[in-house]
Amino acid sequence: MPSRDGLSRLLAQWNRFSRGERCSADEFLGLWELFEYLIDMRRWSVRDRIDPLLSAYVERALRENAEAAVRVEIDLWYRSTVTQRDLARETLLTLINEVGGQLLDIVTIQEIRYQGVLASLPPAAARRLLTLDEGNRLGGLDEVMAIRPQSAFVSTASQDTGAGSPIPPVPGPAKPCVSAMLDGYPVTGHAALAGRVDVREVDITAANVPVSGRHHGTAIASLIVRGDLHAPWPAISRTLLSIPILTDGGRGVETTPIDKLPIGTVYRALSNLAVEIDKPDSPYRNLAVINHSVCDIFAPFTRRPSPWAMLLDHFSFKHSLLFVVSAGNISEGILLDQFRDVAELQAAPLERRQAEFILAVEKAKARRGILSPAESVNSLTVGALHAEEATNTATASFDPFPLVAVTNLASAIGLGVNEGIKPEILENGGRIAALCANLPQGGVIAQPTHSQELGQLVAAPSVTGDLNHRARCAGTSNAAALVTRSANFIADALDDAFTGEPVNWSLKRTRAPLLKGLLAHTASWGPLGDLLETAYPPQERHFARRKTIARFLGYGKISLGRAISGAQQRATLIAEDVISVGKQHIFRVPLPASMVNNREVRAITVTLAWTAPVMPFADYRGARLTVLSSDRSQKFWDGVKRADGLLQPDHHSIARGTLMHIRMQGRQARAALGPDGLYFGVHATANHADFASAQIPYALIVTLEMGQASRAEIFNEVQSALRARAARARVR
Repeated sequence: MPSRDGLSRLLAQWNRFSRGERCSADEFLGLWELFEYLIDMRRWSVRDRIDPLLSAYVERALRENAEAAVRVEIDLWYRSTVTQRDLARETLLTLINEVGGQLLDIVTIQEIRYQGVLASLPPAAARRLLTLDEGNRLGGLDEVMAIRPQSAFVSTASQDTGAGSPIPPVPGPAKPCVSAMLDGYPVTGHAALAGRVDVREVDITAANVPVSGRHHGTAIASLIVRGDLHAPWPAISRTLLSIPILTDGGRGVETTPIDKLPIGTVYRALSNLAVEIDKPDSPYRNLAVINHSVCDIFAPFTRRPSPWAMLLDHFSFKHSLLFVVSAGNISEGILLDQFRDVAELQAAPLERRQAEFILAVEKAKARRGILSPAESVNSLTVGALHAEEATNTATASFDPFPLVAVTNLASAIGLGVNEGIKPEILENGGRIAALCANLPQGGVIAQPTHSQELGQLVAAPSVTGDLNHRARCAGTSNAAALVTRSANFIADALDDAFTGEPVNWSLKRTRAPLLKGLLAHTASWGPLGDLLETAYPPQERHFARRKTIARFLGYGKISLGRAISGAQQRATLIAEDVISVGKQHIFRVPLPASMVNNREVRAITVTLAWTAPVMPFADYRGARLTVLSSDRSQKFWDGVKRADGLLQPDHHSIARGTLMHIRMQGRQARAALGPDGLYFGVHATANHADFASAQIPYALIVTLEMGQASRAEIFNEVQSALRARAARARVR
């Protein structure tokens, strides 16, 4: 923080610059060059403290009940000493009391330099917050950094379908638990979950949530353990740990506790879990992935990472955890102005209807950003495809995308921090219907809505106690749950791959990037990318168009089958390590003879995943990694290249997160590279001096592949070359 005197001198120079005066001293020349890029410079004031979303939030609350108090969150500037923090709290509390309000909760999290307050304000005081002048005493308080809507997650009941045939039981879990969920309280006795879910209570207990109201947690647990119940998928081989963070909100709604800051609930849950993971005899010491299908419905990500996202990033780096986070569901309707009314929309051919929906969602992209904490840079954020195992045609509901599985009508889109790729991957999230209505001025508004005819089939609570009860639901929460399910199967494959190693992979610092890298390694835009490449504007600027497509698709849809299975035409190599900032690790991959001197299609896929320490300013990532070829480019071999028919995010966007995924292919005949083969150099750089000695865990995954028509035995060739190399090393 600058001193008052220093800030005054800075503003004096800005004021001279703004008046068009010349710089009076050489020492300020660099500063004046910076001023050329600025729109305004001012002291932090009420204009900056009041969140732009607060006005709509307060007005909506008072429309619903003009006499009810309004809950708001107040972020305080974090002070370094307890004395300063206590003084700031007391100053704020005094002012809250003066306006007739009440302090409901206060949370201090030293690890991420956060101090926040949840306050309840009478209607007059809440309205006064919206006036951006010096009379706004709360907004003008120096101790306050921001005032915003109360963070909250609200989930309504899924669409009941009743009981079907009995769900067959499965053998008990055979392997250690590797996954947990922070979500609603599940019905652990449901036939789909019996013996598979452990519950660990921290803030939320069974008494807080009636069994008949446990919809969201039961659905998420069902998808993780059993998958979409429309198909007879196998259950995961491990127990799922559940830490409930949602309570009963009444009227069939589950929500984060109404009188608590959600970040405090999540912090206490994760702190409790971290203590358990660190116990050498804990059944959860192998836990590596946490499903977090909960978001702040009032906080779309805008530029600056939220404290909630910072919290996930902190726990991810410190405790080697991968958070699988849902991108968030957008409830706002889509404008279809190419149709006069709903009748014309329904009469249009399916192809035209779907095309107009695709373009309408693209036009509305600025209002459909990911919901916090989906911007968390160490997490794997998941968007939802309009797809499920059921293939029935909707008759009473309106299916907006009946022909092609694009991202569904509710799925939030990127980008993330510093315009990095978010969401990174897509998974089936179920089909969401459109509730269409005519607009007075002409045109149609289409609202995302759930339907009994569409959506994935999941376990559900029953008012009669039926433990075979099912429901249909859809959204990014579902997609994230299926990714966590895939992480369990990848964990099984890693167990096999690490057999004989002195330390199990799930006890290493690299366990989170290993799972993140392998989950994303098979991602691709596929035919959906081809469709959007021809549909989305601007057609004359491919760079801008690809950036738009990346906002929707990230790196694309993942394929669990490819991630855990092998083929003779394909070889996947996995490296994991911890790298010091300022260092590089070099990997040499044998280039199979069957990939050179021929014109058959060949492909190389490179994925680099890591977890980074974070800082609440500048680049946000405390350190960054990259993978380069020997000439410090990403041209690893002239037999393949990025631009050869493969649509994917541009090279600028992929460098801004903690996951780089590069797909290359080619078919021109090229010579071999020599005995050392392909060169992959992993480089670590600090973004701030505080992290100059940081140790960064990472995983590098490389797949070499020939086309399906090829008779090449890539796997055997690479395996033989690596064994020969190891034998030579032992001789030396």
